[in-house]
Amino acid sequence: LLPDRLYLTVGTKLERNYYTGWAAMPSVRLAWEIDDRHTVWGAFSRPIRTPNDNDTALRTNFAGSTGSGGIPLLFGIVGNPNFQNEKIHAYELGYRTMVSNKVSVDLAAFYNQYNDLQSIEPGVPFLESDPAPLHLVVPVTYENLLHGEAHGLEISASWKVLPKWTLSSGYAFEAIHMHTDPASQ
Repeated sequence: LLPDRLYLTVGTKLERNYYTGWAAMPSVRLAWEIDDRHTVWGAFSRPIRTPNDNDTALRTNFAGSTGSGGIPLLFGIVGNPNFQNEKIHAYELGYRTMVSNKVSVDLAAFYNQYNDLQSIEPGVPFLESDPAPLHLVVPVTYENLLHGEAHGLEISASWKVLPKWTLSSGYAFEAIHMHTDPASQ
């Protein structure tokens, strides 16, 4: 936007998948070089996780027992053909300073908002005769009934001690808060 001072990068990834169709994953980044030693930047992006065969078509049994009346019970995970994309809205802010020609310090903060994340929900039991004997399947299935947010802070420093020797250190903090939707069981 301003030569050698203000940079704007805009883009998107377009993806088509078998399960949910087309999805856009936009990204916007802005960087301002205040002077030769100070830079401030910010970014927004919206990545997704698309469903896969495990989410939509998995069938695996993980336990068995005997129910009332002696009927065999089989507990299993059953995929959900209606499983949707998991979405994130990611926001970032950062600052970099070159303290000297050999020392730099970076500070970054982020906030991520998660929607339609995978939860495991009880399904409706059903009778099954194959493989014999007749048994009751007690399923759990994947749904998109989890949401939440994460926020954090990162700081790092780099010192070029010698031309082929650089020391770097850093600290990162992250807090994650996940919640089930009211429809979740």
